[in-house]
Amino acid sequence: MAIQCNSAPLSCKPMRNRGPRPVYALLPARLFSLPQTLFSFHSDRLKLSACTWDKGVSAVGSSSSGTDVFNLTYLEGNSWLWDVSEVKILVDPILVGNLDFGIPLLYDAAKKFIMNFKLSDLPQLDCLLITQSLDDHCHLKTLKPLSEMSPNLRVVATPNAKALLDPLFRNVTYLEPGQESEVESSNGSK
Repeated sequence: MAIQCNSAPLSCKPMRNRGPRPVYALLPARLFSLPQTLFSFHSDRLKLSACTWDKGVSAVGSSSSGTDVFNLTYLEGNSWLWDVSEVKILVDPILVGNLDFGIPLLYDAAKKFIMNFKLSDLPQLDCLLITQSLDDHCHLKTLKPLSEMSPNLRVVATPNAKALLDPLFRNVTYLEPGQESEVESSNGSK
């Protein structure tokens, strides 16, 4: 399956099943969409303790009809690890040090649940997704050591992060509004 990163989100249509209302139905219509895919969050599935973060949380499971599986792991703040049809995508990671926006005397946010995390705890990644250039999405304290570990890691980002990412990573795609990019898994599947 090809995973497409699209910087121009489309509107979402609510699911037509009788289950709990999906989170995206409560959000602004232009936030995100997933084409023709059953996708919902259920609060009982999203309870995540500090000691089980690496297990992932299945937000969507396989069905007999062959629906794809998405495992979404919340890593606090804006950070996520997505496993979408065996494509592992790290989103806006803040995993090393505190978030301080360069002004630690005024702002210093520490992890509350995933405190003893090491970058070596991450699985082999297929893509790093940076959604904006601000420090709470493009965290240099995390990105510098990540780039040393994986300088050829595929990165998809918005153009405003170019000055921060170009010195760190060799394989960066910057998407303008409306552009798309396919991401392949490390085993070659899309």
